[in-house]
Amino acid sequence: VSPTRLTTAPPSVNVIPSEARLTLDWRNVPSHAAAAILEQTRALAESVLSEGYALDLKVPTRSLRTYTGLEETTAAMRRPFLTEKDHAVVKAALRALRKSAGAHVRTSMWRFATDGGDAHEAGIAVVGYGEGDESLAHTSAERVSVDDFARGVAGNAALAVALAEIL
Repeated sequence: VSPTRLTTAPPSVNVIPSEARLTLDWRNVPSHAAAAILEQTRALAESVLSEGYALDLKVPTRSLRTYTGLEETTAAMRRPFLTEKDHAVVKAALRALRKSAGAHVRTSMWRFATDGGDAHEAGIAVVGYGEGDESLAHTSAERVSVDDFARGVAGNAALAVALAEIL
């Protein structure tokens, strides 16, 4: 969990705020349900809440509209998912990447949110691949070297060919 935004109201530097809003980016795993995350967060916040203050804890919503005009409001959460290491798509992806990179390619947990959970829920196998230093993703220090970028382009091309053959 990462606190990613803190805002106050009123937003003046010389007024004691009447409200503080904290945004948490919580990357959960399939076995950690949204309700459990909310309860854990509520318990922690209430344990440090000063007397006379109130807690309003909620998952934000987002409105989505398709090209056909269908609209839906849903929780602004990503669904966690897991594609097993022995899945045919994972095996094919590893073979293709090892052949492309000419080196050891490992599997690990993809530690950031993607729309992959939606695809996974629809029965589509999902794998993540990317070059660069994952610990720098979504930070002000994020960067990818030219060599890593070139390796990533070659890896994605190898994935496209290999996965097209089995899907």
